[in-house]
Amino acid sequence: MTIAVVYGPNEDKPVFYEILQRDIENFGNTSVIVGVIGIYHKTMIFAHKIISKAQKKVNEMMSEIDLVDVYRELYPEKKRFSWRGPNKKQARLDYFLVSSDFQPLITSCDIGVAYRSDHSPVSLSIQFNTNEKGKGTWKFNNALLYDKEFIANTKTCIADCIDQYKIVDSENREEIEFSISDQLFWENYKTDDTRKNNILFIF
Repeated sequence: MTIAVVYGPNEDKPVFYEILQRDIENFGNTSVIVGVIGIYHKTMIFAHKIISKAQKKVNEMMSEIDLVDVYRELYPEKKRFSWRGPNKKQARLDYFLVSSDFQPLITSCDIGVAYRSDHSPVSLSIQFNTNEKGKGTWKFNNALLYDKEFIANTKTCIADCIDQYKIVDSENREEIEFSISDQLFWENYKTDDTRKNNILFIF
């Protein structure tokens, strides 16, 4: 994926966003997240609801590389502002643009409370995996295979268990028969009180 955070110029320069679009396209990734801070604004624009050239270019970029305004998609009728200026001017100048394939993964997008700044923080939460994490897979510490004491104790435990359950004595271990099934032999070997302090922890 491509992740970008851009701070827009204080002048109406659509070329800035043309370069941004070109750079995003050059990466060649279809999954994109762009955090845009401070689209160009002027008092006249707010007064007459005129869209700046920079904003027009951002709209074109969204259409051409399939980006959506997350906050507006989630709250099409909600009025919230991320910037406040003098004379009670305010606007939503800061937002996240994401590729449409991310939309099903978005869990929230919000505008926070500003502290000592004219811009409010904007947050985006994405959950890539909806499966709950389990306890994980146990892994044997193979460093123990280089511990001579551990190896000696393990061999002793195996020999003791074989002696306890074998019914045919033979020098060839492949011909040894046990009084219990192989599975039960294995379970007894792991849980026998005489061996658990030495070896149970490795299984």
